Amino acid sequence: MTCKEIKDFLDKEAGFDISEKKRLLEFIKFRWLYYHFCVRYSTDGLSYQRIGNVIGMVHATVLHGLNSFNNYYETDKDFSKWVNEIESKILKIIPKKEIKKVSKLDSMDVLKMRLVIKRQSKKIHQLMNKSA
Repeated sequence: MTCKEIKDFLDKEAGFDISEKKRLLEFIKFRWLYYHFCVRYSTDGLSYQRIGNVIGMVHATVLHGLNSFNNYYETDKDFSKWVNEIESKILKIIPKKEIKKVSKLDSMDVLKMRLVIKRQSKKIHQLMNKSA
C-alpha cells in the first residue's frame, strides 16, 4: 500500500482532506495516524520526506507528528482505542504480502537507533582526529 493510498483511506475515514493545513485537533490526529501508518505499512519506503510530500509537509513535521502520536497513544486510552479501530479497518484492505514483518519497530525505535548511530559516528570521528 502506498502513502497516497493510505492518505485516500484516511480521507474517507475522516470525511475531509487530511492534507488541509488546519490546526484543528481532529485534522492533526488524522495526520499523525497517516504518518504512523506510512511508517508501518507503506511500500514506498521509510523516508520521512517522502511521507510528508504526499500531504505537503516536510520531514521535520512528520518526525514531530510521530513523536506526538506515540506520546498520545501511550497516555490517552480514548486515542489508542480510536487508532486501534481504524488500524483494524486498514489491515483488512492491505494485502497480507505487503504487511511488513517487523516486530513492534515503531518510530521511537528508529529515532533511538539514529541517535546511537550519530553518537557512534561522532566517537569514530574523534578517534580518527586523535590518530591523525
